[in-house]
Amino acid sequence: AKALAIKTVRDGVFPKTLPVADVVTGRKVTKSAVSIDTDVLEGENSAKEEKRKYYEFDLAVAPDTCGTSAENLGLGFCPYDTVVLLSATIVDEKMMVCGITCTKNEWKQSNADLKRVRNSFFVESSSS
Repeated sequence: AKALAIKTVRDGVFPKTLPVADVVTGRKVTKSAVSIDTDVLEGENSAKEEKRKYYEFDLAVAPDTCGTSAENLGLGFCPYDTVVLLSATIVDEKMMVCGITCTKNEWKQSNADLKRVRNSFFVESSSS
């Protein structure tokens, strides 16, 4: 998350250690957005297509302390216990973000489905 310049996260929204999470993967995708303009005087509708960039990230989050977990190998770092999937885009000068948080076990069981949910994030264009 350091690479994303995330400095603070509101309590309870994401794991409190998200600002120091590791970016596992990141990619930029382009999705089509269609906006419908209505000309009130003419009573005609016209659709125009625009391309919008979305930024998708998979973040691995470790707990504050390792505790006595069997995965704690005493190497000076804690194993990941949470995965956060983010998708973000800019619309009308505002950043829109979709975030999905899951445990390590949920990730192992359903990572393809969780990625499909994240990838389905889409923000419609505002009409002119």
